[in-house]
Amino acid sequence: MDLEVANVFKQASREKKPFSLLMLDLDFFKLYNDQYGHPQGDACLKIIADVIERSIHRPQDIAIRYGGEEFLVILPYTDFEGVKFICDRISTELETINIPHVKSIWGRATVSIGGVIYEHQNNVSFNDLVNCADEALYAAKNAGRNCFRLSFCD
Repeated sequence: MDLEVANVFKQASREKKPFSLLMLDLDFFKLYNDQYGHPQGDACLKIIADVIERSIHRPQDIAIRYGGEEFLVILPYTDFEGVKFICDRISTELETINIPHVKSIWGRATVSIGGVIYEHQNNVSFNDLVNCADEALYAAKNAGRNCFRLSFCD
């Protein structure tokens, strides 16, 4: 998968097309595991992964589990409006599915999303984009969670 992501990133860079990246983190996941147990936590992660997969439709879009309760979504050829659309779709579907989470302030499982849009003004690496997405994710968490924050990485 790493090679596939690297190749997609290089291709978008060569073509000077937008390349976007989302980093998602389940809100209050430790509390979820403490309340419902790790097997149910694993089941919740699978549901979230399925929501992400259903939210991206193009063959070049890639969703990857990234650590314990984090996911990366690679969105080549996707501009700001496209990234916002994907974030809204994920959030709306999670709200509709309504996975119970009594330890969350919303009473259901939610995600915080940090997104970055790269339009090739400067030469940055894929790791730079991951770091920018991580910063945007922390901005979403600091804004109260269950939301997304998008930025441009130049």
